[in-house]
Amino acid sequence: MLSAEARVRETDIDAVALKPVECDVAVAHDLPFETIVVDYEGREHLPERDVLAELAAKQDLRLTVPVRASGFDPLGDDSVAESLPEDAGRVFVAGNRAGEP
Repeated sequence: MLSAEARVRETDIDAVALKPVECDVAVAHDLPFETIVVDYEGREHLPERDVLAELAAKQDLRLTVPVRASGFDPLGDDSVAESLPEDAGRVFVAGNRAGEP
């Protein structure tokens, strides 16, 4: 029987997207994926900075960023973006209203 890691390699899947509303992203470092994507579902569901930093240190961490979300606006409120670990990449998404009031 193949291990979970071997099955993932066999399928050529190299990333997983996680929704912090539905799971504890802190355990993502145990998953056999090169890239972990955390879906931004609003400020109240953003994992703690230390959790994100730990993931970014071990894997290629990306966060989805709604282009209109306050807290990520490069021309306005960028307080959320400034609080993220430097090693965390971004995946910009359009049409997601999660970050809007």
